[in-house]
Formats: sequence, structure tokens, C-alpha cells
Amino acid sequence: MITLKNVVLRRGAKVILDSASVSLNPGEKIGLVGRNGAGKSSLFAMLNGTLHEDGGEYSIPAQWRMSQVAQDMPETEQSATSYVVEGDVVLLAAQAEVDASEASGDGDRMAHAYMDLYDAGAHDAQARAQALILGLGFKVSELDNPVNSFSGGWRMRLQLARVAKRVTQSHRIPFTYDDAVVKLIVSRCTELESGGRMIDAILTNTLLPRISLEILTRTMEGKPVGKVAVSAPSSDFQYAFD
Repeated sequence: MITLKNVVLRRGAKVILDSASVSLNPGEKIGLVGRNGAGKSSLFAMLNGTLHEDGGEYSIPAQWRMSQVAQDMPETEQSATSYVVEGDVVLLAAQAEVDASEASGDGDRMAHAYMDLYDAGAHDAQARAQALILGLGFKVSELDNPVNSFSGGWRMRLQLARVAKRVTQSHRIPFTYDDAVVKLIVSRCTELESGGRMIDAILTNTLLPRISLEILTRTMEGKPVGKVAVSAPSSDFQYAFD
């Protein structure tokens, strides 16, 4: 389970969490609501390791993997390929351990770190990311283009590509979606005039929970998951796992 015990979290001089305690058990569906600036994004940044608690205790099982989508449309000069590669949290963690082991000078630690890096797919991470990007309709000539050179719809495809890479890397199954999915998300964002935050809401509150629940259910029942394919033949999303 995820556990927070008397956690204090600050952003600058502002206290975001003050002696907060909660336990989140596997299988529970949790919704977090609050006004803008209340600290929802800061809390999730602590959960994914971007921020660290200023007091109290926080724990999450080491073997758990977190998937998330940026709540705003990405604005970066980073290339499309690098942006998708960095969506692989397992690979990033393995690379961070390599850097730390080299700094420590511990030969055994370095050996294990490099083995984990290889197992995480570092040797072909760029090729796999590029294959994924090309499969989403990008051109070969666009692989090294900066993310902010693309229109909003294509940037959204890159966000989806990061999710696809995590699903593929963590579960060893293909993740695909068709153009109708992108069009449906764009239409909903236009209707609600919520921009990047609405994209995040659709992906994290609709697509990802449905996909995660199906994978977890099939895993517990011993049933194989052959693929994750999302389509939108009408006004809603449809999923295929076989």
C-alpha cells in the first residue's frame, strides 16, 4: 500500500501538507479534488519521487510502477525521440543508479547497476521509442524535431506515446490507438475549454484506470493480456486486450 504518516510538504515558504496521514490500499479507487494551487500536483510529484517530504514518513512498494501524463501540453526544445524515451521511468531509474554507483566507486554496485540498465532496455531504447513514434504517424524527418515545434494534437500524441512506452516496457505488451481516439480527446477539450488539464483528466481518469484495472484483473485471474488497443468508433472509447 501507499502510506503517508504525519507528512509535511512545502513549496518554498508555503506549507502544502501539514501532518497528513493516509493509507491507500491496492484495488481502491481514489479521487483527489481541490482548488487550483491547493497542492494536488505537488502531492503527486512527491508520489512519483520528483519532490521529497519535508517531514514525516512516506512509503510506496518498490516494485510498483506509476504511469502519468503531464497535465499541460509539453513546452520543450527536447527532441520528440528523447521526450518519449524519458517516459520510461524504469529506464530512467536504472540510469540514475548507474550514475550513483559510478560516483560511489563501488565495483559490485556498478556491475549490478549496469546489468539492470541492460535489462531495462537501454541498448535499444531510442530505436524502440522511434518505432513507436513512427507508428503514431510521425515522419522519419520529425524524429529529432523539438517537441514545441509540433501542433497541440501532435504533442498530445507524444504524451500518449510516453504512456504507450511505459505499458509496453512494464507489461511487455503492445499499446496502440487510432486517430479517432485523438480526435475524440481534442473534441472534448474544445467543448470544455480546459486545454492541457482536460487532456490529463481524460487520460488519467478514463483511459488509464480502465487499462490498469483490466491488466490487474487478468493478472490475478491468470489470464493473458495480448495487447492494449484503444479505439473510438463513436462518442466513447473502446478497448481490446486479446
